[in-house]
Amino acid sequence: MSSHFNLRSFLTFLSRNKGYAAVNIFGMSLSLAFIILIATFLTQSYSIGDDQKNRDRIYLLATKVFEKNKVYLPGHQIYLKGLVKDFPEIEAVCAVNGQKNTFFHNGNGTEAKAFFVDTSFFSIFDYPLEEGSLSSCIHNPDEIAISGTFANKIFGTENPIGQTISLENRIPLRISAVFRDFGKTSLFFQPDVIISFSHNDINNVADMAIYAKEYGVNLFGSFLFVMTKPGAKLEGKEEALTKHINSVYSYYDSEDFKTMTVPVRYDKIYMSDYDLNEILDVVRGSDNLLISMLVKVCLVILLFAMLNYVNLTVALSVSRSKEMATRRLFGAGRKEIMRNLIMESLTMSAVAGVLAVIVAAALLPLAGLVLSTAMNAGTMFGHPLLLGFILAVILVEGILAGIIPAIIISRPNPIDVVRGTFRRQSKMVLSKIFIVVQLFICIVFMTKAFTQVAQIRHLMNLPLGYETDHIMTLTASTLYGPDGKRFCEEVKKLPFVTDVTRSSDTPLDGGNNVTFKGPGNEVQSFQIFHGDRNYLKFFGFKMIHEFNPDLSPAYYVSESTLAKMGMTTEDMRPSEKLDTMHVRYFFDNRKTTYNGCMPDFRKLDADISDGICAMVYIDDARNYSTLSVKVTGDEAYAYREVCNLYREIFHQDLNMEHPYMHDEIRANYSRQIRMSRLMSAFAFVAMMIAFLGLMSMSTYFMQQKRREMAVRKVFGSKSAQINLRLLKTFAVYGLVAFVIAVPVVWRMVGSWLMNYQHRVSFWPYLLLAGVLTMAISLMAVYVQSHVIANENPIDNLKQE
Repeated sequence: MSSHFNLRSFLTFLSRNKGYAAVNIFGMSLSLAFIILIATFLTQSYSIGDDQKNRDRIYLLATKVFEKNKVYLPGHQIYLKGLVKDFPEIEAVCAVNGQKNTFFHNGNGTEAKAFFVDTSFFSIFDYPLEEGSLSSCIHNPDEIAISGTFANKIFGTENPIGQTISLENRIPLRISAVFRDFGKTSLFFQPDVIISFSHNDINNVADMAIYAKEYGVNLFGSFLFVMTKPGAKLEGKEEALTKHINSVYSYYDSEDFKTMTVPVRYDKIYMSDYDLNEILDVVRGSDNLLISMLVKVCLVILLFAMLNYVNLTVALSVSRSKEMATRRLFGAGRKEIMRNLIMESLTMSAVAGVLAVIVAAALLPLAGLVLSTAMNAGTMFGHPLLLGFILAVILVEGILAGIIPAIIISRPNPIDVVRGTFRRQSKMVLSKIFIVVQLFICIVFMTKAFTQVAQIRHLMNLPLGYETDHIMTLTASTLYGPDGKRFCEEVKKLPFVTDVTRSSDTPLDGGNNVTFKGPGNEVQSFQIFHGDRNYLKFFGFKMIHEFNPDLSPAYYVSESTLAKMGMTTEDMRPSEKLDTMHVRYFFDNRKTTYNGCMPDFRKLDADISDGICAMVYIDDARNYSTLSVKVTGDEAYAYREVCNLYREIFHQDLNMEHPYMHDEIRANYSRQIRMSRLMSAFAFVAMMIAFLGLMSMSTYFMQQKRREMAVRKVFGSKSAQINLRLLKTFAVYGLVAFVIAVPVVWRMVGSWLMNYQHRVSFWPYLLLAGVLTMAISLMAVYVQSHVIANENPIDNLKQE
């Protein structure tokens, strides 16, 4: 007999078993589509940083803080002092700080993403210019480079070179160059303007090396890039770099604050797990936790699809065994039969692969929306490594899915098939194990999904210690100054406004961290808040004690701050130590008075700790860049009216991504919400594929039980009794899966919850997942069991 694969025979088999074909192709194509999408996402992720020809020579100097066991990618400009001199392998250095600033032209202001950089930026990074000269670009502090997109927005068809725009309507800058947009593979977010680092004092003097001694440093306020000479490497130079930084700023040479400088190569930054300080919005970083989850889930779904193929194919082994026995009788060997069966599996996988590519292409925009990244169809269809990977997955899936059915179907002797004893010999232990595995994974997935959703809701609803409802917060540099006070007064007059307060920080954003060496040379760290006299009342702080509500300037502390100083709320006055430190470090050496203590409160991302060491300074005389507004009625309408008033006074648009506190709270948990939704979606898909697997298993199992059930009916058993008996058999699989899932969930989900001090219990959701899995699994087999329980026993006995 010919040993070639008989496609016609396979197509005939599929035409007679359309449900088998549909279920297998659906499961395989769906799982492969997920694999293709995540592979496209990973391919794009690993290409971030490939835009620079000198990417193997560019490093970012990160800081490892041993106390927190964490690596922060940003650092401080002072690190770069003397670096080229002390390290001959380094050719150039550059600090980059990102801020949103307002630039004025012809009296109209436009908010823009600004990169404040050292003059070596365009020497290290090869971003081409549309107009201007690289040799002189931003070398003069009074010159600025703008992107082509920003140039079109401000100047239209007018030539921008030589034009003047004003930073915050205070610093005139001449446009000397226009650079092209950075592109999709750039590590940097797209800036609108690139400006000399010397102007960054308009945002924060603590970011600049020249003010380090006077104002201290903002430890993680800038990104520090260095470029080595050709052939030179910085790997292994951690100790030397750390020693250099300690020599230029002694703060790091402290027993209380141990750090190490870690060089990270440019093309390795995006996929690193290091802290980016997203506030700066300079360097892009991947969500490795999300990537890890997606990879694991896609592999599980692929496993489910292969298990379903195995179970469905083996479930039809009786009908296939007759065909294979006939082939054996005509001279075909067992190896030949196995090879043909594996070729059938490969054919099914190939068809599913073609459909998967179509499905993945259709889902590409939705996947980009869910993953918060622009998914590129060109990557999916044009990247040779990705195409090779897809073909390899299709090949491996086809082979692995086909091996077990090939072994089982080709195993029986032709004489067993002719006698009809093959059906009775097939116990299908392996398929039963596969079903238990699928149910076990579904229980774990569903428990994790339910627990994640509950935990995020729990965190979002936790009391913060202050009011957040119906509060609009507006932050803009334009509010700092006389026009800001005027704007505040006009906002108060709006009919829907009930209260306002001006401040530098809101309790929600956590204030500004100040870390310093105290009088005893010990390291101290506090969150500092500044606001006007209405600040505490506006946010509804309940004071433990307060001496004079109208006092300004004055400072307040939280319970945690007192505890850190070795005091309690019973101490009506702070110690001399605290009084000395706050005057020296926190209030510009101005005399201010301790005025009270408040309960601990939480900032938005304080998931681990209950309270923060806070010091709140009240001063009506200061200028502030944040205005908080309490409103009534339609919040969207209120925001539009405030924006109209802002445009009228400042001649520019107010662009707040999350104007209300409740919007900001939800946005803060957007990553966790997205992951919980993805986990829920994958749990649903896994359960659906497992449902199909249970149907296939029940199909085979019922075929095995037909003779037994017919005999039972002949001897008086009722259909309901037989139906219940069959359901009990499959209920055992669900119970076994649940018992196995309990310790796994306890370890995996329980350890995840330990990251949160305020956490829910996973046990109710484990029970819910177990009940749902049991119900769905029993539903999957009920139809088959109902059919068999109501069949005419004479028909089955005749067939036997």
